[in-house]
Amino acid sequence: MKKIKIAFTGVFDIDNFGDHLFPIIFENSLRKRKIDVELFLFSPYESTQGFGIAKKVYSIREMEKLHKINKFDAIVVGGGEIIHFYSFKQKNHEEKYVEYPIFETWIVPSIIGRKYGIPVIWNNPGCPFEFDGYQNYIAGKVLGNVSFMSVRNQFSYDALINYNANVKVSVDTAFNIKEVFPKWKLKRQVKGKYVVFHSNRFIGENSYQSALKELMELSKTYKILLLPLAVTNDDYDILKKLYKDSNEIFILPSEQLTMEEIVSYLAFCDLYIGVSFHGAITAFCYGNPVVGFDFVHNKKTRDLYDQLGLSEQYVSDESMLHDGIKCAFEREQKQLKSVYKNMKQKVDMHFDEIADSLTKNNQGGYNEAFLSFSDVIDEMSGLLSVLSNQYRDRTGVIEKYKSEAQYNLLNWQKCSNEMIELYNKYQKLADEYKELKESLSSRARAKEAERERETFFEIFFFKNFQNPDYEVERFCANYEASGWIRKNGQAATDRPALARTWTQEDKNATPRFNADFLAKYRRFYGLAKQMNPALAPIFIHDLELIFIDTERKRLTFRCTRQMAEAVEANVRFFRDNFFDKHFAGWTLHYQTPRI
Repeated sequence: MKKIKIAFTGVFDIDNFGDHLFPIIFENSLRKRKIDVELFLFSPYESTQGFGIAKKVYSIREMEKLHKINKFDAIVVGGGEIIHFYSFKQKNHEEKYVEYPIFETWIVPSIIGRKYGIPVIWNNPGCPFEFDGYQNYIAGKVLGNVSFMSVRNQFSYDALINYNANVKVSVDTAFNIKEVFPKWKLKRQVKGKYVVFHSNRFIGENSYQSALKELMELSKTYKILLLPLAVTNDDYDILKKLYKDSNEIFILPSEQLTMEEIVSYLAFCDLYIGVSFHGAITAFCYGNPVVGFDFVHNKKTRDLYDQLGLSEQYVSDESMLHDGIKCAFEREQKQLKSVYKNMKQKVDMHFDEIADSLTKNNQGGYNEAFLSFSDVIDEMSGLLSVLSNQYRDRTGVIEKYKSEAQYNLLNWQKCSNEMIELYNKYQKLADEYKELKESLSSRARAKEAERERETFFEIFFFKNFQNPDYEVERFCANYEASGWIRKNGQAATDRPALARTWTQEDKNATPRFNADFLAKYRRFYGLAKQMNPALAPIFIHDLELIFIDTERKRLTFRCTRQMAEAVEANVRFFRDNFFDKHFAGWTLHYQTPRI
């Protein structure tokens, strides 16, 4: 059988252990099925793989060019929590933070695949959010053209089923790691019993101190290995701090570890504690106890521990870390062999289907709407190139006249007498004073308008409007058009009182929040404004939805990462004045965008 050339997309241009597992496991799993493959790795940025692999990583924007040279037989979307439209800052190999367009890893394959009739295969990535707005439009054009679509959890399946009726649900392909790195081939690097701990820069101070306390206690019986798994998240910096705070009794290996070294550390440990999704999977596959210390509140991690039947060992609150560790040690690991076997079977079935898809060379059907969409993208790219050239040309002309103007100005200054020079200085100072006075007045007006709009937002938020931001714009536009004159012809002197009578556009809209929750939350917000007026607005602007699970006694905030960090930074105030008052005995969780 001929060698199958595959364009394999994913996050290979930054150092994150889990993302670099996908091509290794994919290639090994197909060769086990007697399929010879050659992988060409593609990521948003051109690079070289880390972790001692040193394989070339091409920019995904070069995929079309390289296809014309290599004639790819398939395009594979590698894996990871990448199916979304958000862009985040990530640290690259050059230690620089760059805006990372992760969506290119799955949108570009569909465009190139459709254009050249190349099968597009999804290797169990994850989709952390449902699509809305413009995302619906793009997803509708792109996702229907995936030849073989398989995702790693039920949430991803539910989010995508309306875009591709053939989507399958499986598990993360890292559950096949023992086929690539059998334990008997690995070299034990730490003598005696040891615990692996992993963390990153997002850990809060309370969580950090709790982890240090538990690890110091464990160090009486076990060696403590601090394992960096994601350079992009500054793992090494926070672990180095932990190493120093332990009086250097913990073990801190080199920052530049190979994949085999990392797997070896996890395979022989007596317990894994950490925030890493694939760190947990790796340790679990080798039969070791795991504790998910998920201080960033990732839904994918919580779902993983639920999937493994280890919910008691998932910890998102530092106060529960001790109990999570205790539970992990007390659980009989032999009971989890059947769980591992089930996960392994699902991955094997997944690769059986991919092998079948590659040998049959399945291709997506004709989609005129998608081709039109692709043409629009090509047209936009061409227009951007033209505009860019025009910009460079005009910039050159501007620079030329700028130089001439500066030369003439210097000659004029030489000819000026002292009185004209003094007059100009006086006039300049007078103009600057006038501008400063106007600027201060303008800023004061803008600041007052901002404070007023914040008041309107607060009123509409606690009136339980579906979209307070939108209603603020409606309200202001309505009364600014009339000069803030009421219908009775009188001036609106008390604008907040006027806002309290405002009704939202959709009068039949479902309330965003439970009424009883909102009443309690309003009292907490009032206290927060008294304590810290600058911080308080984040508790209403950044809170999207809440989920109240009375059966499991769980309160979940869907909010920004900034709000979650604000709550954790002020956790005692939050508990004393809200959570412990109204949800005593419950646990608090967050749903935040993934990094």
